[in-house]
Amino acid sequence: MTKQEWIEYFQAVNGRKPSPKDLQDAVLNGDVDVENTLGQQQNQSIPDQNATNPQMNYYQQPVFNNQIKKKNPLKIIISVVLIIFIFGVWVLYKIGDSYNSGQYAYQQSQQNTDNQESEQQPKEDNSYKYLAPTIEYKSTGQKYENNLRDDVYIMTGTDITQEEMDLYVSTMYYLDDYWSKAYGGNYIKPRLVVYTDAIDLSVDGEDSSIVSTCYMGGTVFINTSEMYQIAGTSGAARIFVMAHEVGHHIQNLLTDLDMVKQRQYKMRKKGDKVGSQRLSIRCELQADYYAGTFCKYLNKISEDSDIETIGPDNIVEIITATNDIGDDVILGDNYSAEESNHGTAEQRKRWFWHGYNDENFSRQKIYDLRDDQL
Repeated sequence: MTKQEWIEYFQAVNGRKPSPKDLQDAVLNGDVDVENTLGQQQNQSIPDQNATNPQMNYYQQPVFNNQIKKKNPLKIIISVVLIIFIFGVWVLYKIGDSYNSGQYAYQQSQQNTDNQESEQQPKEDNSYKYLAPTIEYKSTGQKYENNLRDDVYIMTGTDITQEEMDLYVSTMYYLDDYWSKAYGGNYIKPRLVVYTDAIDLSVDGEDSSIVSTCYMGGTVFINTSEMYQIAGTSGAARIFVMAHEVGHHIQNLLTDLDMVKQRQYKMRKKGDKVGSQRLSIRCELQADYYAGTFCKYLNKISEDSDIETIGPDNIVEIITATNDIGDDVILGDNYSAEESNHGTAEQRKRWFWHGYNDENFSRQKIYDLRDDQL
């Protein structure tokens, strides 16, 4: 009989459940069928084991049923290949984007070079442009004939010596030589107008006049009377003043002038006059910086040129000129942040020296500096 049958029989006869020893004796006596008992125990042990330890079922049950689930290596390979393909496409996209950006910058540079004769050619890398107002002269003038430079004019009624004009023209010649190399192939030469006292003209259709040494729309204006007040008879000081004005021309080519103009317009609309003046100060100090870089260049080539040497004594003359045109010196007791637009004497001397000692233009990011860094 089976184990279960023997247990029921034992209980009926003896009135109690059999002990393990009783069951063992029954098996030894042959009263219990061992094969049926083991088969029943095996069939019962599997669900019991699964109920008490489900985790074992995952590993053991497939062994009994011969259903081992192996991971498909083809799926793994396909997944890895897909990941590598996506990553490769992303890398190629980045490389292509970088290359296209470089090509675009190069093409724009070439386009600017091809159009360098147009003074109104805008910069393509920002929202600012080269400022080129329409200027019409109401005061008559004559072209100054020389072998160094075109576009030099003397306004009638002036009394300028040949020596003085030769200094202005040769200085502009070397300024062009320097900036055509430092700025690059799309450098545009500024026009030079020399006059005395005042010039009547119209700017974009509006009547105006110029009474100072200044820069406007691709033209450097030299007032010989004011130049004498600033520089006296010093050739080095005159060179500095002209280099400063050409520095404004470089700012125009770089579209910095339009940037300053637009920012100042927004500041004035908000009533921020001091902020607007501080932008003007930065613009003027940057022009002093550019003048310093040019004077250092003259010092290098002075032995091979016919222009005045910019040596230690000449630097003293230039520093004297920068001191005399500092706002605190010019305005005196009336000096204030609301009135200053060119910088103090100390600032102007400092930024000239920055340019004179900095061949790599590393200090030219003046618009990013705080006021206490000027």
